[in-house]
Amino acid sequence: MTRAVCVMAAVLILAATDHARAASIPKEAGPPGPAWASPAFGADRLWDDGKAEFSVYRGTIKRYGVTRPVTAKIIAVKEDMDDAQRVKSDAGLVAGRTTTVLKLNYLHDFETGMYAYHQMTSTFLDRSTMQLRKLAMSSTEGCGITYVEVLPGASGWRHVSHSYFDGEGDRDVVITPQAGRPAVAWDGLALWLRALDFSTPQKFEIALLPSQIANRARIAAFVRASVEILPAKAAGVTARVSYTDRDGKPRVDMFVFAAAAPHVLTHLERGDGLALDLVKTQRIAYWEKTRPGDEKLLAP
Repeated sequence: MTRAVCVMAAVLILAATDHARAASIPKEAGPPGPAWASPAFGADRLWDDGKAEFSVYRGTIKRYGVTRPVTAKIIAVKEDMDDAQRVKSDAGLVAGRTTTVLKLNYLHDFETGMYAYHQMTSTFLDRSTMQLRKLAMSSTEGCGITYVEVLPGASGWRHVSHSYFDGEGDRDVVITPQAGRPAVAWDGLALWLRALDFSTPQKFEIALLPSQIANRARIAAFVRASVEILPAKAAGVTARVSYTDRDGKPRVDMFVFAAAAPHVLTHLERGDGLALDLVKTQRIAYWEKTRPGDEKLLAP
């Protein structure tokens, strides 16, 4: 046997020994992931009825150190998204070109003295996986306009923002979530959380992109967050989301959902002072209700 052959045999033996040793070492368990509802929330035929879930909320919000009344609307509806443009497909579902999503629109309005705030997010979640496909935010008030768009991709989430504040005019960066945890946008939680299994308590961690609703377009970053589903009660199911916000302050946000499917959000308490209570919810093709007087449909 030549020396080269002997050396090769020794290398193979060492490699086999190392492989066996590695296989015998117990692997460290990763953090537990979410337990999803069964059947899947997104698969519910409710979303195929040609209508939207339209909910109206009233509550309070803090701005400039003052607690103020706020009115909010949360709209959830199924759409077919054109994958290339990430907009609604006029042609509907097209094999190989579109993804069916659940769109969550959140809008709120409140007065601050001589001018008002009008802020909105549109969050698009893949119907089959509940993963983010797109997030858009607009904020308008008496001083200016701010716009944010978030587009998940293979190398991270592209975060594009335009603001009227000095140093925030135009920004385009890629942010990367922490590995090993589901990446979730706060602005989609009111829908994303409803896809979880509410029948039993659970707790897990996520990589959270904090809410993008703001008139300031700060540099975005994921934060480590804990999601806890508390034991269900007759009054509903509470989800507690705990994290450190982008100002370095510990925060706990509480979402309360109706006990019965499809688990509409009935109450929200956000750590920054926003509090909302459900006034009315209905399934309706609201885009058809554009005549004078149709606003009465928003009344309790």
